[in-house]
Amino acid sequence: MSFNIFKKKVGSKTTRNVEFEELFGRYISEEKSNGLCKDSIHVCMKPKKVENTLPICLICVVDISGSMDSNCCNNVDGMESMYLSRLELVKHSIKTIVSTLRKDDMISVITFDDDSYLKIKPTILINKEKKDDVISKIDEITTKGCTNMWAGIKLAMNTSKSISYEEYQKSIMVFTDGYSNVNPPKGVYETLKDKLKSCKDKFTISTFSFGNNIKPKLLIDIANLCNGIYGYCPDGTMVGTIFINYMSNLLSTITPIVQVTITQGNDNKNTTVIGPLYRGIYRNAIFNIDKKLLNETKIIVELPMTGQKFEVPLNMDSPNLQTYIDEMSELDKKSNNTDIDHNDDDDDDDDDELLDKESDEETLKLEDIDTNGIIEEKDSKPIQYEEILLNQLMRDEFINILKKIVQTENLSSNNEENTKAIKSIKDYYDLLTSIKYKTKFIKDLMIDIDNPDPNHGQVEKAIRMEYYKTWGECYINSFLRFHQLEQCGNFKDQSLQYYGSDVFSTYRKMANTIFVNLPPPKTESRSYYRGSGNVRSSSQTFQMRNFINRHGGCFNGDAIVLLANGKTKYVKDLKKGDRLNNNAIVQCLIEQTSSSSSSSSDKNHLSKLYMCDIQGVLFTPYHPILMNNEWYFPNDLVESKEVSIHSWFNLILMDEENKKYEVEFSNGIKAITLGHYREENEVLKHPYFGTDLVLKDLQERDPIGYSQGYIFINEFNPRKLQFDKDNQYCINYYKVIPETETTIQSKTEDIKNIIVNNDFNKLVY
Repeated sequence: MSFNIFKKKVGSKTTRNVEFEELFGRYISEEKSNGLCKDSIHVCMKPKKVENTLPICLICVVDISGSMDSNCCNNVDGMESMYLSRLELVKHSIKTIVSTLRKDDMISVITFDDDSYLKIKPTILINKEKKDDVISKIDEITTKGCTNMWAGIKLAMNTSKSISYEEYQKSIMVFTDGYSNVNPPKGVYETLKDKLKSCKDKFTISTFSFGNNIKPKLLIDIANLCNGIYGYCPDGTMVGTIFINYMSNLLSTITPIVQVTITQGNDNKNTTVIGPLYRGIYRNAIFNIDKKLLNETKIIVELPMTGQKFEVPLNMDSPNLQTYIDEMSELDKKSNNTDIDHNDDDDDDDDDELLDKESDEETLKLEDIDTNGIIEEKDSKPIQYEEILLNQLMRDEFINILKKIVQTENLSSNNEENTKAIKSIKDYYDLLTSIKYKTKFIKDLMIDIDNPDPNHGQVEKAIRMEYYKTWGECYINSFLRFHQLEQCGNFKDQSLQYYGSDVFSTYRKMANTIFVNLPPPKTESRSYYRGSGNVRSSSQTFQMRNFINRHGGCFNGDAIVLLANGKTKYVKDLKKGDRLNNNAIVQCLIEQTSSSSSSSSDKNHLSKLYMCDIQGVLFTPYHPILMNNEWYFPNDLVESKEVSIHSWFNLILMDEENKKYEVEFSNGIKAITLGHYREENEVLKHPYFGTDLVLKDLQERDPIGYSQGYIFINEFNPRKLQFDKDNQYCINYYKVIPETETTIQSKTEDIKNIIVNNDFNKLVY
């Protein structure tokens, strides 16, 4: 992969003043809006291309109270046996931030428990030695004491005073897993509000919470008051996601605060802060107005950090959204009619949008990254104004609905209020559904609101009473804030990806690469007893990719497989001819129930089976899986647990192109399939499951099913299994053996032990 987007600096000085490529206001009449808004004005702006931005001054305020020792792996599927503290993961994230910053950027680290401490004074990261020195000091941070958040914020503000906001974009980041329990008399928020009134300094404050045992209101209020974002990390998997995206936005920011004011006549004045101005991105604001005062309307855009003010020209000719929607709807119909003959998939069309395109998940080669290089802006594709407007009207309405929901008291305990909130979301979803032409942003927003895929539809789930009091309130407020600031805040929410520019995406790839390549925290894997008598313990190095979640971890469903057309399918729904995302083609799906149900052909029978839950996908303990480019047996990662399932599955693939014979699940984990002939390591190598022998036995077992692509097995007797001469590999798992045939190669005592110890799973591949 070539990355010629990096261009070496030639000593150019960063200009402070901002210039706009586009800056205008547009009147939107209710009559021509397709019923989507009242009389309004849309203010739209896009900055001119720049090669660099003002240096960043980042002040990290880190909670080191005792609760930061909590294990962030507890609720992560497939990682329950591991231990990594929240503080260790935060430290790794800050190290990523340090490594991502440029030579003119500055960082400071403050810690707080009962009091606050300047752990790292403001340091310009002029070279690798400076970065290494800062990272070594971060490693020294340990936990103790209570949670005096105000002490940390106050010290950060005092530290910021000595640094000119005219020379740096200053951002304070507050990291905590709990609410402040050592507070000033007026409380943290009111004390901060009072201090800001007399403060001539200019900075933003963003807050980040960890876990679900937190009261988020204070952190949300601080972020809103100080023009920052609120980032929610429910578990360890979201930490990398949140901070990689936060840093990518920060590095893409031209100026951190844009204020828009509309005045009509002498008395009607409305001011809103829309957040940062980013490289290569439109920023927008929608205002309801009095049509009678249209000729007396004045629009001002102010940039407090640069001291600039712009009077915005107003176009009073309203666009006709109804005409645009009708025209685009007709084009869509013609396009669909053209494509339908080439599409033999019966799935719902809406699934086309569930792509989870994760081009930003790609990591660059570490040696290709130059954090001091200039990232050039590409020419953006022309976009019709009506499409921008349609997206902004839907975004504005969505924000207004979410604001009302989060301002509702007792949403998690008052059934009447919760029902109203759910109805308001449903009504909005129905509105989106009713629009004849849906932009990609609208389709993605619908996926985020309500979708059967457990990785999506989080908005509707979050406001349910049973979830709002745990993770829902935090999620909705964070999601709302990202939409307010038109900021891509994570990898998983579809609609947020709309806000990412090419420059942002490049920074995101850089930060992602750095995060996964920095030396990971070392900690312990917890001991547990296994049926075989083995006890596992020891220090373990973490794969940091596990802490970058692009799908969310709140709900898990059946194993979902990625297809070549961008769609997904449950394993149980795969059919012969389905092409996987690696271009391998499904030849046969094998479904099996355990021997306990062998007397019945009832597929609804629940079998008891020991399986390993690896990030939401259940595997038999010895089925080879690929994680972070390493092959493992699942039981080498987590302890198997007894589960009740109807059946389990395996696949035969045709993969002449790659000869890898792998299936990839939506969580990024890959599994080997039958008859793969791969022997590059001891995990994959198998004289039966990895050769044509297994295919021959399946074909003989059910010739018609094999030919048609589906075999159902409900008769299985482990006493008839045969092993190789070393008694290590099963060599006849799927073979049909007549009742009279003896299995002299099987060691009867070993088979007996397998059955008695519930370790039948070690025979299943």
